[in-house]
Parts: sequence; structure tokens; C-alpha cells
Amino acid sequence: MRRTNIFLLIFIIFYISTSGFCADDWLFLTKDNNLGGGIGVANPAAVYCRELGYQYDIVDGPNGQCGVCTFPNGTSADAWDFLKGKAAQEYSYCALNNYQIRTLSDGGSSISLEYAVCVDDNDKVVGSVEKLSDIMNIATKGSIITRTERSNEPSSDKISQRALDIPPVFDWRDQHGQDWVTSVKNQGGCGSCWAFASVALAEAIRNVHQNDPTIDIDLSEQYLVSDCLLDNHCCGGWTDIALDFIKNDGIPDDGCMMYYDGGGCSCDGNC
Repeated sequence: MRRTNIFLLIFIIFYISTSGFCADDWLFLTKDNNLGGGIGVANPAAVYCRELGYQYDIVDGPNGQCGVCTFPNGTSADAWDFLKGKAAQEYSYCALNNYQIRTLSDGGSSISLEYAVCVDDNDKVVGSVEKLSDIMNIATKGSIITRTERSNEPSSDKISQRALDIPPVFDWRDQHGQDWVTSVKNQGGCGSCWAFASVALAEAIRNVHQNDPTIDIDLSEQYLVSDCLLDNHCCGGWTDIALDFIKNDGIPDDGCMMYYDGGGCSCDGNC
């Protein structure tokens, strides 16, 4: 495998894991053009906040965008801290269902290192907030995902040979003492992880290609989520199609078509 292809793969894996919330086995998913579906997972913290009836907002922070959940009394908390049971416990799913809440970090969650569980009066764990509130089912609702057959996977011998070319540690956030990636963006409740991953990858590749980590262009995720890219939307899309679209048709900056955390199904012809 060529070194450039290895670094591209590292880029894609990094951004799928940090920019959006996609299936863990996204590399082995394939699109079915007859179904018209795609990878589409909303931010679980945004889904949790809104499903409980609270206000969710995306705000800019020193390290990028984050989500804030605002409660009936006017107070607010980081949405992920709220989901993990570390903030505003009195407004949690557990409290609303007359349970206590506890935060664990034993690897029992598929979406975060720390997670909340509901506990009854006998100090018995009833279940995780993630499962009891069914947020992941809601976050993926409407997405059509099909698996590929793995018959074409390379043999273990070939994988071992290729792995020799990959450094034991690699982080684009600290390569040659520079951060080559752009700031973290928040997709909110829209299942647009595929678009955020594609745009973040394109932004960072520009930095690397120009050999300047400070360029940090801000491209429009909304341009992909809208019907500018046919059949790719809040209910799912495909990273490979999005990257081909960016390469062949181009994409405007975020100022031309700002992100809308919702349906957003109109393509602005001015972009």
C-alpha cells in the first residue's frame, strides 16, 4: 500500500471517530442504490436532550463546537455530561422515572467511556440510560445500512506486510509539532455524521497538501446534507460519494451555506 494511501486511511478513520457518530464497522458497510439509504447517526447527546423535552443548542468553544442542553429552570449543562449523568441529574431520564443515577466507566457503553445507569431504591442497577431511553435506536431511525460480503478482504499475510509501513503511533493533531486538523464541529440531532467526516477530511487534506496547518478552511456540511448531493441527507449518506462529489463538483465555504440542525432539504443555487 502506498504511504499516501495509508495516511488517507488514517485521516478517514480519525474523522469518522471524532467528527460524527457512525457505526463502529462503517468500513464494512456498502450502499444499495435501490434502497437509497446510508450511514446516518445523530449525536446521541443531542437526541437524549431533545427526547426528554429540553432545548439543545450548538455553541462555539475554544476547541470547536459543543452541545448545550438547557432545562426548564433556565440552567444548562454540557450535553454529553448530561447524558453521562455527570450534570443536571435531577432532569435525567432516571430522575424522571423515579430512579437514582450513577456514572460508570467499565466499558459498558458503545458510545462513550463514561455512561449513566439508573439505580433503584435497593441500589440495584436497572439499566443504562443509553438503553432505557432507546436513544441509539432513535438516533439511527430512518437510516438504511447494509453490510458488504467480506470475501474480498486481503489475506492476513498481506495485512501483516502492509502494516510494516504504518508507524506505531500517528496523530495528525501533533505531526511535526503542528496540528493539521480543523476544529471539531457538532452535527446535533441530524444524522449527518457522513457529511461531517467528509468535510473535515477535505479541510485537513488542504492543510497537508499546502504544507500549512494554519489554513483551516471552513467548508459547508450543509451543502452535502441538502439535496445538492442527491439522496444524501439527515437520514443518512455515504462518505465515499460525498468525497467524490467534493472532488468533482466542489463545495462552498460554510458562510455561503451554514449548517442547519434539522431537515435542511433545500440546495441554495447561489453557492
